[in-house]
Amino acid sequence: MKRIKWVLSIVFVMMCAFMFAEENDKHLYLKGEMEGIEIKIMLLSKGSLNYDGFKSNDDALNYMQYYYKDGTGNYDPTAMLDVCAINSFPVEIYNNSKNSIQFSKYNDSLTFIVNGQQMDYPINVDGDYPAKVFPSSKVVFTIKSLYTLNDYLRDSIEVFQLGTKNYLNNENLAKMYLLNLYPMVIDFGIKKGKTNTPDVIQKAVSEMRKAFFAVYELGMEKKEIYLYLTYE
Repeated sequence: MKRIKWVLSIVFVMMCAFMFAEENDKHLYLKGEMEGIEIKIMLLSKGSLNYDGFKSNDDALNYMQYYYKDGTGNYDPTAMLDVCAINSFPVEIYNNSKNSIQFSKYNDSLTFIVNGQQMDYPINVDGDYPAKVFPSSKVVFTIKSLYTLNDYLRDSIEVFQLGTKNYLNNENLAKMYLLNLYPMVIDFGIKKGKTNTPDVIQKAVSEMRKAFFAVYELGMEKKEIYLYLTYE
């Protein structure tokens, strides 16, 4: 908990120093390339917190972080539900190589690395998963959120009935909470921060990249493509 809070606090302070609010077409991605294969995964695809409700940077950060209660390691379910928007992961894959690339829904895998811990994420997609990407071509698909709208409605009712002193024993909620929390810290800084120097911005991005990234493995191609945070 202390390390997570330390990393988030450093990154948050630096990221809140800049703003690109006028660039509405930009978005947060995890992005990586290997041997001409480029993969982009969009983050916060459907929503994030209404940042206007926070009076200060610390106010927002304290709410976005999860809290420990009475030393039990329990989460604050109200904060978790708010942070855990129903965000899916739109994916773009570009094949800039001279060869066709084989894909397999049985052999490919996606792993998020959050604060040094590996989090396997099932590649369940809307529609068809690609079988092959030809040279100079791209494919687009969406990896479904682990946490669905039905899950949200069910858990909201449970919190309402049991009160906030109880926590939700829901592994998918915990995973999606963390996968939304880290990008949301940066997103808040982008939208609510002030102008800063490129050096400070780059330092902040570099710090967050160490704490939050992903690996997309193409099993049949035996390739591991590392995906790091970018804003474009």
